[in-house]
Amino acid sequence: KGLSVGIVRFLHRYFVRQTMPGLAAGYYDNMIEAVSEFYLAPFCREVFRAFPGSTTILDAGTATGSLPVMLARGSPGYRVTGVDLSEGCLRVGRARAAREGVAVRVEFLRADLEHCPFEEGAFDLVVSTCSFHHWRRPGSVLREMGRLVRASGEIWLLDHLAATREDRRRWVDRVEAAAQTGLLFRWVYSFENRFLSYSEGEVRALAAGAGLALTDWRADGVFWTAKAVKR
Repeated sequence: KGLSVGIVRFLHRYFVRQTMPGLAAGYYDNMIEAVSEFYLAPFCREVFRAFPGSTTILDAGTATGSLPVMLARGSPGYRVTGVDLSEGCLRVGRARAAREGVAVRVEFLRADLEHCPFEEGAFDLVVSTCSFHHWRRPGSVLREMGRLVRASGEIWLLDHLAATREDRRRWVDRVEAAAQTGLLFRWVYSFENRFLSYSEGEVRALAAGAGLALTDWRADGVFWTAKAVKR
């Protein structure tokens, strides 16, 4: 199993496009909007509790920008920047921010997560949700996150857990009931969950290699959440 996972990860990283095609952006956005209340909302509530005042936040791998808009809408002291490689997704995010009235505090930029165009220590908090498993060089991205967060700041990550078949089935059923995603989501999620999910040990090792230390690790059946600080 370990060899097959390694081969699939290699092929995915170096032969699959790392940017979402424009035609897929609308499908993805509709799905995220439908499931945001039980997918992103709990993550946002935890951010609000931990960072109650003025806060600069970077969302790495923002896709269509749901998370930055939700964060800015929930706390008037937040300034949020979302970065992604897909310009099609970023256009959706900009339109959402304007529609929700938070465009003045939310910015979207096309950038490589390994080489972001920001000064060292520019952010109080760096977050990323369900982007980790797509990164070609996760250690390099984590190292860049460490550069971008201020000395006393934090890095929060959420991604797919290698779930049991029953947990995968329950999650897919829940998403399909909310978003009517069809077979495409079932196939893509099953593939990513089985072959691209990272274990706690792998994440801890990658973080340590990037000069970070995990302060928290939690798993809830289909997702893991990790928090890290500079060492």
